[in-house]
Amino acid sequence: MKPKIIFLFAIFYSLYFCLNAQNSAEDYFNSGSEKGVLGDFEGAKKDFTQAIKLNPKYTEAYYNRAVAERYLGDYISSIDDNSKAIELEPDHLDALLNRGLSKSLILDNKGAISDFNTVIQINSQHPAAYYNRGVTKYALGDMSGAILDLDKAIQLDTSFSEAYFNRAIIYFEKNDFETSIEFYSKAIKCNPNHLDAYYNRGIAKFSSSDYKGAKKDFDFVIQKDRAHSKAYYYRCVVNSMLKQFDNALTDANQAITLDTKYAAAYFQRGIIFISLNEDKKGCEDLFKAKNLGFQSATGAIQEFCK
Repeated sequence: MKPKIIFLFAIFYSLYFCLNAQNSAEDYFNSGSEKGVLGDFEGAKKDFTQAIKLNPKYTEAYYNRAVAERYLGDYISSIDDNSKAIELEPDHLDALLNRGLSKSLILDNKGAISDFNTVIQINSQHPAAYYNRGVTKYALGDMSGAILDLDKAIQLDTSFSEAYFNRAIIYFEKNDFETSIEFYSKAIKCNPNHLDAYYNRGIAKFSSSDYKGAKKDFDFVIQKDRAHSKAYYYRCVVNSMLKQFDNALTDANQAITLDTKYAAAYFQRGIIFISLNEDKKGCEDLFKAKNLGFQSATGAIQEFCK
């Protein structure tokens, strides 16, 4: 009888140990998840690694570690961990999507599209998969394919701000400024704090000669981000078009303060100074712009700085 008692105790002890190990893996996983939410991706990665050591088949720990690694810029490790999660759970859509994102970040665009294709094959109603495939096709120069995928993403999720935003970029590149503005406005409606959409819409409005409308968009960007040198530059250009040279000069100064090598800002400020009959200052700025590589400065120097 003694051997049987010892054997049963050994089974009980093994089960107890395994259950505690599983609980510990869960604890590390939960801790890593909390750190990830707080932006502590290094700490999150360490906790997910501990969870995996305790449970080598912990699919979600591999996936979440992959997410942390992608945020840390370790795209190869992220791809490997996503692959492990997919090996354990072949239909893990988030891991497939995340692996595709990491592949696109190392410029393996064809590999990325393959992963996005797999997501769509499993779930044809997945807006993020269409969106990311569309962005990747755009990177490959497949504009028609990008448009189809972005439109599908919008069809599936009418509040998909980034899909509207990227669709607007394509319209802008086609010189369809009116439609581009329309789609930037839709992106802003979905996300009222989308500064890139306001900034890009401002450029689209400027390109369509709506200078007052452009100024309003750049005003909003600057109000939210006082360090946005490009917004100051474009508002400077808009103010110049509106003949508000004092305001334009103030914006040019601020753009240069924020970026002392901003060649276009020196050029624009040089033109403003010349418009204000301050030719010496203007020519100094034009030569500065030329030295920084702004090619258009050469013609202006020949015209104004004889």
